[in-house]
Amino acid sequence: MKLKLLLLALIALPWLTPISVSRAQQQRDLKLVNDVAQLPDRAKRFAVLIGVNDYDDEQIGALVGPANDMQMLEDALVANAGFDRNHIRRLTRDQAEASLKPTRFNVLRALSNALKAVPPDGLLVLAFSGHGTERNGRAFLLPADAQVNADIELLEASALEVAALKNMIR
Repeated sequence: MKLKLLLLALIALPWLTPISVSRAQQQRDLKLVNDVAQLPDRAKRFAVLIGVNDYDDEQIGALVGPANDMQMLEDALVANAGFDRNHIRRLTRDQAEASLKPTRFNVLRALSNALKAVPPDGLLVLAFSGHGTERNGRAFLLPADAQVNADIELLEASALEVAALKNMIR
């Protein structure tokens, strides 16, 4: 059985990285794949979509499109890829529910919940639109409550390290 995961990050320039994860004897190996040959049943498709237009830290400039990007992606997944809207968790500042704001904790909780819900032969789409940064050779995605300054420990505590997200997925 295989868990298929699609990781999509939209930071400055969009890039797409489909990832296939196989489970064997309690271990999962992350492998890049060029495409997904066949989508799993509709009930096995899940998505976590994160769009951050503005930030608590005034040093981080606001963006115009991320929340709209994620709304459009959600609509496209439902209309064109057969996703059940109830299996999509969209985190943007314009959401009324506090748990759907794009904070670090909310993103980690949404990803954790999605990973528990996706069956071994399912599909998870993870998309991020917002700012990112690199410090000491490490890549970070910036949720709405990220704090950016010269203190790498503060950045680690408030941002989403890409390597840590990959470890969650493994």
